[in-house]
Amino acid sequence: MSLFFLLTATVVSVVAATIYTPSLPGIARDLDASATVAQWSVTVFAATFGLVQVWHGPASDRIGRWRVLHVSLWLFLLGTIVSGAAPSIGVLLLGRVLQGLGAAGLTVVPRAIASDSFVEPKRGRVFVYLSMATAVGATSAPLIGGWLDAWTGTWRTSFAVLALLLLVVLVLAVRRSPDMAGGRRDRPPGWRGAMADYRSLLQRRPILYTVLTGAFMRAGYFGFLTLTPFVLADAFALEVGAVGTAMMTLTAAFLVANTVVVRLTNRIAGHDLIVGGTIFALTAPLTMAIAAYSGATLFVGLILPLALYGFGQGIAMPIANATAVNADPRMAGAGASLLGFVGYLMGALGTFVAGLLAHDTAIPLAGFLAVTTMLALTFACCAQRAQDPIEEVGR
Repeated sequence: MSLFFLLTATVVSVVAATIYTPSLPGIARDLDASATVAQWSVTVFAATFGLVQVWHGPASDRIGRWRVLHVSLWLFLLGTIVSGAAPSIGVLLLGRVLQGLGAAGLTVVPRAIASDSFVEPKRGRVFVYLSMATAVGATSAPLIGGWLDAWTGTWRTSFAVLALLLLVVLVLAVRRSPDMAGGRRDRPPGWRGAMADYRSLLQRRPILYTVLTGAFMRAGYFGFLTLTPFVLADAFALEVGAVGTAMMTLTAAFLVANTVVVRLTNRIAGHDLIVGGTIFALTAPLTMAIAAYSGATLFVGLILPLALYGFGQGIAMPIANATAVNADPRMAGAGASLLGFVGYLMGALGTFVAGLLAHDTAIPLAGFLAVTTMLALTFACCAQRAQDPIEEVGR
């Protein structure tokens, strides 16, 4: 299976979430909607995207990766066209729901295909590359969307470009369809069968602990992304443009860590990497708290913690993802869905909790990161102790 295809599909699904967000004020004006209702277009996409992952993975285990991916691509393309041509905010919301239905498949199925197509240690490196693609797509999408809007004078251009990218992925998928695994006859059919697979995965303590490790790290990550811009603006008086530049530190550190972990996957056991990365991430809230109490500068008070947290996440998260998905090759799709569903559920919870915290100082943010990272570390250590029943990623 082509790594380029898996990376392209993953990037497109991530880009769809936020490429148009810089244009939300313009969308509200053009479609005669309030800012709140315009923002709901992000909410309905995220909610659909997270919830329907529960179906995509088990379905791909049973009826085949290609069938689920094929339907997902067409739904995604239809939703993109509807969104880009929307004459009203209601039609835009409908288009975003359709996009979410399709984008979920482009997130889950490539992970399952990667589990099918590669063996260790290459499989672990592929999951790192998928993590890098996700980080690059999530970071660059708003920048690209803002530039497209400024260049063409309309927010609809972002959806037109996204539709063109989807056509490229569709062509690549058709060419690769013979390589995609068919359904497995040994999996019990229907929703009861899917629930049985999920129950089987969750009853294995190493898998459960690894999924929870990733979930709490994602909760910290999303909460960090939500609260940090306000801390930068209120506690350190940064302008909006400078906030965006500072936030890029997190992604840059995440990508650097990804390049490091690629070299370590065949030398160090996967669970050791997860524990080590989580411990490293703990240095971020510690540094942040000390800096806040001592009145340190912006660099020591938040930019350095951004880098430390991003680096620790970049070490631990790709391996946690690979370990959960690859736990049982018969249920790789269910593993990918379980990972995405629980992860995004906890991510949403993280943003909610972070939104309740004060942001005139970095202390509440440091406490939030300390709690979520310690919980992640606890479950990572539990998984490390109970790792024997599952395949070790990176050994």
